Amino acid sequence: VCLLVSLVMKFSYKFSNLVGTVYKQGNVLFTSDGTRLVSPVGNRVTVFDLANNATTSFDAQNKRNIRSIALSNKNDFLITVDDEGNALFLNFHRKVVISSINFHDNIDFLSFSPNDKLIAVGRGRKLQIWKTPSKYVEFGPFQLLHTIASHFDDITCFDWSPDSKFIATGSRDNTIRVQYIRGETGRKRVLRPDSLSGHTSRIVGVSFSKKRNFLYSVSHDGSLFVWKWTAKNEKEIIEKKAQAREEGRVLTDSELINPVLDLSFVTGKWSLETRHFFKIANVSSVSFARDTELVVVGFENGTFGLYSLPDISMIHTLSIGSCPVSSIAINPSGDWIALATRKYSQLVVWEWQSESYLMKQQGHFHDLNCVSYSPNGQLIVSGGDDGKVKVWNSRSNFCFITFNEHKAAVTAVAFSPKGDGNAVFSASDDGTIRAFDLIRYRNFRTFVAPQPCQFSCLTLDPSGEIVCAGSSDTFEIYVWSVQTGKLLDIFPGHRGPVTSIVFNPTLPFAVSGSWDGTARTWDIFKSGSDFSEALEHNCEVLATAFRPDGKEVCTATSDGQLNFWDPQQAILKLVIEGRKDIASGREVGQRTTSKTASESAFFTSLCYASDGEHILAGGKSKFICIYNIKQQILIKRFQVSHNFSFDGMGNFLSIKSILEGGSLEEMMDGNREEEDSREEITTLPGVVKGDLSKRKTRPTIRTKCLQFSPTGRSFVAATTEGMVIYSLDETLTFDPSELDIDVTPENIDLVLNDQQFLKALVMSFQLNEEEIIRKVFQAVPSAHINLVAQHLPLNYLARILKFIGGEMEATKRIEFHLTWIIQLFLHHGRQIKSDINLFIASLRSIQRNLVRDYEDISKICESNRHTIAYLLSLSGLQDLESDVKEEGGLSSIPSALEAFNPFAAESSFLEDFEAQHAIKDETDDAPEELQEQEVEEEEQQEVVPKAKSSKKAKATVETPSKALSIAEKKKAAKEFLLKRKQQVSLKTPKKRNRE
Repeated sequence: VCLLVSLVMKFSYKFSNLVGTVYKQGNVLFTSDGTRLVSPVGNRVTVFDLANNATTSFDAQNKRNIRSIALSNKNDFLITVDDEGNALFLNFHRKVVISSINFHDNIDFLSFSPNDKLIAVGRGRKLQIWKTPSKYVEFGPFQLLHTIASHFDDITCFDWSPDSKFIATGSRDNTIRVQYIRGETGRKRVLRPDSLSGHTSRIVGVSFSKKRNFLYSVSHDGSLFVWKWTAKNEKEIIEKKAQAREEGRVLTDSELINPVLDLSFVTGKWSLETRHFFKIANVSSVSFARDTELVVVGFENGTFGLYSLPDISMIHTLSIGSCPVSSIAINPSGDWIALATRKYSQLVVWEWQSESYLMKQQGHFHDLNCVSYSPNGQLIVSGGDDGKVKVWNSRSNFCFITFNEHKAAVTAVAFSPKGDGNAVFSASDDGTIRAFDLIRYRNFRTFVAPQPCQFSCLTLDPSGEIVCAGSSDTFEIYVWSVQTGKLLDIFPGHRGPVTSIVFNPTLPFAVSGSWDGTARTWDIFKSGSDFSEALEHNCEVLATAFRPDGKEVCTATSDGQLNFWDPQQAILKLVIEGRKDIASGREVGQRTTSKTASESAFFTSLCYASDGEHILAGGKSKFICIYNIKQQILIKRFQVSHNFSFDGMGNFLSIKSILEGGSLEEMMDGNREEEDSREEITTLPGVVKGDLSKRKTRPTIRTKCLQFSPTGRSFVAATTEGMVIYSLDETLTFDPSELDIDVTPENIDLVLNDQQFLKALVMSFQLNEEEIIRKVFQAVPSAHINLVAQHLPLNYLARILKFIGGEMEATKRIEFHLTWIIQLFLHHGRQIKSDINLFIASLRSIQRNLVRDYEDISKICESNRHTIAYLLSLSGLQDLESDVKEEGGLSSIPSALEAFNPFAAESSFLEDFEAQHAIKDETDDAPEELQEQEVEEEEQQEVVPKAKSSKKAKATVETPSKALSIAEKKKAAKEFLLKRKQQVSLKTPKKRNRE
């Protein structure tokens, strides 16, 4: 039991982020500060921090894909509503669920009031006003205050007035209604709502102006109406204004009109002020910026326009594609515009003033097939059915480059194991293996077979010089040279499609799996050799993986088993039965339960942990499993998604869902598809319900690829939903080791104050609280690190290396961390080398951080070097300029500067600088005659101030001699400069650079 508990705590991975998908459906919105963008991604919410260039996904999940979201004005609360009306009320800062409610209907729009005390929900043709729940968990937090049913069709949009007293709603019945809401009670006063008509199409957006005297409405056909409020008691208002003008003050809104009865038919009326028609295309989405009086309109042809209010003058237009803009948002300052397209899963943030993209992200708009980590763990590459290869930054989770050279689905990707992984290899069904350069961002090599075929897998040898790929139609293994791009060999032998191939990390052979029920070992480096040994299985082999030391290979078969082999002896060591662990859910329309459906579950992806004692497995299921190989037990199981919009999520079969006409879920899916296609353009004339030839199927949840990061602190899974990243979060984990009654935070402080640093460090590791460990670690003086590292117990060596690896990411005490690392390696290097599997994850984390720090410091040093050289060159020019001014005036400056830089047209900046200073040094070695003349000239200048009475006489004597000395100096200086110029021109550029 203790062993099992320790293993579970060791693999306590938690959901960290959702990458590879940036938008699915629903509305996007900015936070009140305008620096973060909130986007619904499936049944989760992702926040894009535009200021810090980072993304964060909430762990909370709705039951189905999110349809609408709303954020409070103070950024405290977030509400998400899915396709079935299930809503979650979340704490936005802590990312936790406070409460939930089921509206039992499709909710297209909801919004917080400006004072955050009320929530308006559009439910069909009715508008419901709810009281905002508190931040504490309580029974029945949602309280319905009132229901308003003034429209004849579904409500499509609405907007609150700035004082939270009125709400304007737009509907499919082409009308706008303005309704009064009384304070926090939400009760409607017995007043008839104002009805504004004139549009000929459904209303897409509506908004109050900042002063509430204007109302803007936009319809689907591209018309924007400006409505103006006119009060009936204009004479009384004019008299009040005249009286206030005499008193020298300005009237407030409360003095002008009755705060209770304003904007109603009792005190005035709404009248149509102006009309404007957008002749670009039909409008698909609208967003208003009330404070800056701007409106952004998105059209169905992929274009959006920015207009000012209330004059409706066009400021900016841009096209981002050919598909409709599904959602649009503008930040409060009006600088950034966010646009989302549902068809291509694209999210764009445009800064219209500088006309540049602040963020442009697009996920794979088809299934994600494969992922891979770079050797340093800083990059993740992914490939999908859309034929694109995307490279993501593992820190910011942003995609920074996309390669679209493939013409068919990408089936496998891999980084070059050489160096930092600056090359990416990808296999595709189009019959090519492509190599991409991550420095120049280009496709530098393309590998093809003699005959057209589809590649299903690829692998590279540890040196990165050989690339191998398996075919799914010719059943052969192809081998190429990365340097030359030539085909080296073809290995036949399989009698079915090749599903996987992997190189041994330490020995020169590879293992491939196939549908023919065999896993074969190949000696790749023996040219012309047909050596192949088969590892026989009872059914199809779907995946293969080598242990990090290369002494064991694991194969996954279609019967749900994991087989562990000795690759050199071809002996089966053990078998793990995983069919029940990976049991998939019941699909829609299936008459069996998930238990019966588990007979078809199997693993399709395998990955060993860095210690070689555990293996990660995933496949045709919603679960990912971690097994201990030696104990043959399941350590932990992760469910990648709780989204019932995917097929294969249900566990039980309810008799209530089986009707005479078929499954209830199938009927509900049909209704959703009909509703989604209501606004689609019909492809045939006279067709009302769209193209009846279209067939839509629900995507099935599955895991297609798995891989651990090089540090072992996280792993990524390529699922139907996207790239799901799980990582270790040990900040809140209490895992004491060798703890006794004397190990307390108070005693640790006492020991630390007595300068017993080793004892304090050991006690902090025993207590295992990260803040205390960090406090003691940073308190150790640099002079004592040598002694502490030398006498550190060996059982704490792995823990301190792991801690240093994590600390290097959070703090920038580079010299302090390097001192610790050097001393630990110096005193315990033999122990680390003998048990490398225990320390490999920590060492990779340290290496990754050292590479990052080296790159950052190198950039700073390079910039400082050029800056110092530039400043020194400026100082040299100024000295020369001052000398020339003293000698010959301003007329001689250009020639002197030209001589000062003899090869400026053909040399670099640093070469100029070196040549300049070399010339200056040689001019100091002038002939003795010039030096004597300079001494005499200085003596004469000293004598002149003393003899004031004889200025004229001395001036007549000194003027010819002074002119003569200047001419001689110029002549000598030109000779020396010419000589130096000839010497410099004889030197090669390489020699000049070396100097």
